Amino acid sequence: MKVFVVPHFHYDLEWVRTKEEFAELTLSNMEKVLEIMRKDGEFKYLFDQLFLLELFKERKPELWNELLERIREGRIELVGGIYLMPDNLIPGLETQIREILYAKPVMEGLSGKEVKVGWMIDCFGHHSQIPQIFKKAGFEFYTFKRGYRGEKTMNFIWEGLDGSRIFVHYMLFGYDPLWLPHDDVELGAKILLEMIEKAKPYALNDCIMLLAGSDFAPPNPILSKIVKRARELSGYDIRVATPGEYFEEVKNCEVPVVRDEMVFGRYHPVLPGCRSSRMNIKVKFRKLEFLLQSVEALNTFVSLKGGKSEEEKLEKAWKLLLMNSFHDTICGCGIDEIYKEAEERFREAEEIALEVLNSSLGFFSGNKEKFLLFNPLPWKRREVIEVADGKVVSAELPPLGYIVTEGEKEEKVKKGELEIENEFFRVRLTERGTLEVFMDGELVIKDGNDIEIVSDCGNLYYSRVPGKNYRTRVSEAISKPEYLRDMNEIGFEVVDARAEKSEFREVLRYTIKAEWRGETLLRLSFEVQLTKGIPRIDFRAKVYFNQPHTDLIVLFPTDIEGKAYAEIPGGVCEVDLDVDDSDWVEKYDNFAVQNWMAYEDGSRGVAVINLGIPEHRIEEGIIKMTLLRSVDLVSWRRYTPNALMIGEHEFRYALVPYKGSWKENDIPKLAYSHNAPVFVQHGVGELPERDWALELDDNLVMTAFRKSKEGIVLRFFETLGKETKSTMKRNFDYTGVYKVNLLERPLEEWNFEVKPFEITTLKFDVQN
Repeated sequence: MKVFVVPHFHYDLEWVRTKEEFAELTLSNMEKVLEIMRKDGEFKYLFDQLFLLELFKERKPELWNELLERIREGRIELVGGIYLMPDNLIPGLETQIREILYAKPVMEGLSGKEVKVGWMIDCFGHHSQIPQIFKKAGFEFYTFKRGYRGEKTMNFIWEGLDGSRIFVHYMLFGYDPLWLPHDDVELGAKILLEMIEKAKPYALNDCIMLLAGSDFAPPNPILSKIVKRARELSGYDIRVATPGEYFEEVKNCEVPVVRDEMVFGRYHPVLPGCRSSRMNIKVKFRKLEFLLQSVEALNTFVSLKGGKSEEEKLEKAWKLLLMNSFHDTICGCGIDEIYKEAEERFREAEEIALEVLNSSLGFFSGNKEKFLLFNPLPWKRREVIEVADGKVVSAELPPLGYIVTEGEKEEKVKKGELEIENEFFRVRLTERGTLEVFMDGELVIKDGNDIEIVSDCGNLYYSRVPGKNYRTRVSEAISKPEYLRDMNEIGFEVVDARAEKSEFREVLRYTIKAEWRGETLLRLSFEVQLTKGIPRIDFRAKVYFNQPHTDLIVLFPTDIEGKAYAEIPGGVCEVDLDVDDSDWVEKYDNFAVQNWMAYEDGSRGVAVINLGIPEHRIEEGIIKMTLLRSVDLVSWRRYTPNALMIGEHEFRYALVPYKGSWKENDIPKLAYSHNAPVFVQHGVGELPERDWALELDDNLVMTAFRKSKEGIVLRFFETLGKETKSTMKRNFDYTGVYKVNLLERPLEEWNFEVKPFEITTLKFDVQN
C-alpha cells in the first residue's frame, strides 16, 4: 500500500475575512513552508493559484528566489493553473478560460514544468464542459470535492458534454481529511493510520492520496515525523508527496467512466442558496462580462481598420473581473466588508472598459450628424435602439459590424387597453397583476410574471422556508385578500398600469405595491416590451425591496410535462428533473442557468432568458426564477445585514414561447441578442454606410474576438450538439487560420469542421 500524504492549505481571496486579512495569513503560511523546508528535506507542498504567488513576490521579495528554487526543484508543485479559484456555474465560459489563459503559462514559466493537475477543490459544483476546457488547456487530471453523485469512489474518468475525457481524483473525504497535531507524533500517526483504513477500500493500484491541511491551515512542522512513525507502525509505504506523484502512479489504471454534471450534494454540499445570495453582485458580474467581451470585439474590429489595439488595458479589466469570479465572492457567501472591495473592482473594470469603448468609437467620429451602431455579435440582429433626443434607430445590424444611419422620432400613442402585441405574441395584463400570453391566437401562458413571496429563515448558503403557509403569490393576494391569513393587513394592488405603442414597438408598464400600515414593503415596476420583428417578450423589473428575510421569485406557469434544458458555460445540457436525494447530505434545491433555459414537450415549449439571474426551478410545470433572496447570515455565525437586499434593484429577463424545440427557434441567439449591448456613436466621419468583420453559423456562439500579439483570436462553441461544416464568412485580410488550444498554442490548420458542443479557438495571422 502506497499512501501519498499531500500537505496544503486552501487559499481564499476573501470570505469571512477581507482580502488583506487573508493575505497576512497566506504570507505567514508561505514563509513557514520555506522555514520547514530549510530543516526538513522530505517536506513537500503545493500552491494552486497564481494570485497568491504574485502576492508573495510583491510582499516578500527577499524570499521570492528561495520560493522559486523550491518550485523548480520539485519540492513545491504548482497545480491548478488558474488565476484564482472561480465558481464554475455562474461565470461564463470566456471568464473561466481567462482564469487559465492568464495563469497557467505564467506558472509553467516559473516551474519549468507543465501544470497537469486541475485543482478545483472548493468550487460549488462543476458543469459538464469542464473536461473539454481543462483538456484543451493541457491538463491531464482534475481534482474536486463537491458535486459527484455516483457510487462511492475516489477515481474515475469524467466524460464531458462533447466526449472529452479527463482523469478525476474525487475527494470523497474532502480536502481536509487529516487534522494532524503539530506537537504529538504518536497521536498524529494514529490519526493518519485511522484515515488510511477509511480510505483503503477506494485505493487505486494500491495507492491512496490524502490531504493534510485545510482553509489557511499552517503547514505542519512535524508532518515528516508523523509519516515516518505511521510507516514504522503499519509497514505501508507512506510518504510526504505532491499530487503529481500520486497521479503518475495511477494514471494508467482502469477506472469507471462517468457521464454527468457534477452539481449534486450526495457526499458534500454544493450550497445551492449561493445561486441567489447577493443578486446585485451576480447581475453586475454578467453585465460586465458582456460589456468586456463586446468592447474587446469592437476594439479588435477597430484595430483591423487601422485603429489602436488596447489588449493590455482590457487584460487588466479582465483580471479585475476574475477577482470577482472567485467562488466565495460571486456566490455571495462572504461578509459584507468584502463586497465593498468587489464593488470597487467592478467600478474600476467598467471604467477601463468604457474608456476603451469611447476611444474605439472615437475612431469613427466626425462631423456628420448621423449615428453609428455597432453589433458585437457574429450574426445579423434586428434591434430598436434609442440613440438621442427621443430618436430611435430600427434596423437590422450586420454581423460583428456597424451601420451608419439617421435616427427617427418615435411617436408614442397611448393604448386604450392594457395589452400589447407584435406579429408573434399578444400580452395582456389581468386584474390579478399577472400576464396572459397569446401565440397564434392561443393562450400559452396564464398568470405569467406572477411573483411568489417566500419567507426565508436561512443563510447565504441555504434557503430555509418555515412551512407552506409562508408563501404568497401576488396574484392570489390581489384577488383574494383572505389568502394572506395572518398577513391580511398587507395591501397588494396594481397601480400606474398603461400601454403605449409606436411604429417600432409596444410597451406595457405597471407597478405592484405591497403596503403594511402605511409602510411600503415592496414595489415592483415592470416594463414589458414587444418589438416588431423580434420573437421575444422583454421584461425590465425595477424593484424597491423592504421586506427582509423574504425571497422574490418570478413564475411562468405552463401546462407542459416535458424536459428542461439549460445553458451551461460553453454548452447546453438536459436538466435532471427527477433527482433522488433521499440519502444525500444535502437536498437538491435548484439548478444554475447561464443565459437561458427551456422547458418543452417536443411540440411546444417556453424559454426564459436572464441577465445575471442564475437560480431556477421547475415545479409542477411552473418555471421559477429567483430575483432576489434576503438573508443576513454567513452560515449561522456571522451577521451580514447588507445581504438583506433592502433598497432599489433592477433586473432584465425575457420570455419566448415557441412551437417545436428550442433548437428550431434560435433560443441561444435570442438570448445573446437580449444580453449583449449595441454601441452607439453620435457624429461620424466619412465611412461606408455598412461594414462587418465576421459571420458565424447559426449554431455557433462567439465568446472572444480579440487581438493578440500574434494575430486575431476567435473563440466560439457549438450549441445544438451536431456536427457542423462551418460556412463562416470573414471580411478582413489574413494570411492563415489555425486551430489553437485554450492557451492559444497552435494545433493544426483548421478544416472548418466543428464537433458537437465543441469549444473551438482559432488564430488568424493578420498584418499589423
